[in-house]
Amino acid sequence: MNRRNPIWPVTVSPVRIGLCVVGLTLVVVQFIYGLNITPDYMPGQVMFHIAMLALGAIVFVAGMWGPSL
Repeated sequence: MNRRNPIWPVTVSPVRIGLCVVGLTLVVVQFIYGLNITPDYMPGQVMFHIAMLALGAIVFVAGMWGPSL
């Protein structure tokens, strides 16, 4: 028999759940913060916002598709 791996793992680690929650929270907060950015913001503030948004996305992806922790 050729059995495929299930898409959803049988057990989900609390670490993976935590990574997903933290990453999604960062993305949502930074997205809402990004809606209020005006042209007079300093470039460093904009770069920090972009970096935090990217970090949130990376943490979320690590929690979703990372190795089983």
